[in-house]
Order: sequence, then structure tokens, then C-alpha cells
Amino acid sequence: MKNIDWFLSLKLLVVCLVAAVGAFYGQPLIHDNSDASDVLINVFSILAGFLIAVMTIIGEPIFYRKKTWRYNRAARNNYVKSLIRHKDLFHAYLITLALIFLSRLVDDNSYPLFHLWLERSFIFFSVIAFLFSITLPDKLINKQLAKYDDQVEEKKAK
Repeated sequence: MKNIDWFLSLKLLVVCLVAAVGAFYGQPLIHDNSDASDVLINVFSILAGFLIAVMTIIGEPIFYRKKTWRYNRAARNNYVKSLIRHKDLFHAYLITLALIFLSRLVDDNSYPLFHLWLERSFIFFSVIAFLFSITLPDKLINKQLAKYDDQVEEKKAK
């Protein structure tokens, strides 16, 4: 049985609760406001493109070539976790965009309850994606600084 990361689980629970409250109280602000959903479409489209670029840069194995194979094998688990978290964030962006698209397709007058839950759903996912995106720049900076420090240490060892 795998170990459960309780801190991450608690963090996810809190984020989901905040997103649920945001979806419930934010839905009236979005309803019949196509400008607001247009802003969300633009923001999450840009974030999705940015995240793909980040995943491409982070996923490039050239940064790990100069390490020993033992170091690379030991660091692989953290590397995979990082890529999976980025992938999950990318999926949250895409789910948000898909739900906004669906809400535009569904007629509010014909299916009012379904439309209401589509709006709440895309607000829910947009809050989750936004909250997890807040820490992304810090994580990227820390990774780049760690790589830089490794290169400095490698030069010192020569």
C-alpha cells in the first residue's frame, strides 16, 4: 500500500471547499455575463499554453545528463511527481475550458438546471486551477535555482 501524502490531501480538500463556495456564490455573477466567461476562456487558454511550454522545458532530460545514474534513479520519483502535478493542472485548465464551451452550447431557457450546474462546475474548476497556479512560479524558480546550484557545485568539483 502506498503512503498517503496527508498534507497534499488536506490541501486538496481545502481547495475543493473554497472552489465549491466560490462556485455557489460566483455563479450568479457569471450567469448571463458572456464577458466574464470570455475572460476565463482567454486566461485559461493562455495558462494552458504556458504550462505546456513549462512541461516541455522541465521534461527535457538534458538537465539530468551530467548527474550520476544513481542520482538520477533516486531523483526520478520526485521528477515524475512534478510532471504529474503539472499534467493534472493542465487537465484542470482543459476541463474548465470544456465546461465553459458546453455552457455556451446549452440553451439556458430550455435546460435551466443543467446550465446552472455547468456554470457552477466551470467556476469550481477555474477556482481550483487558479489556486494551484498561484504556487507554480515559485516552484519553477526553485527548480531552476536547484539546477543552477548543481551546475555551480559541479564546476567547483572540477
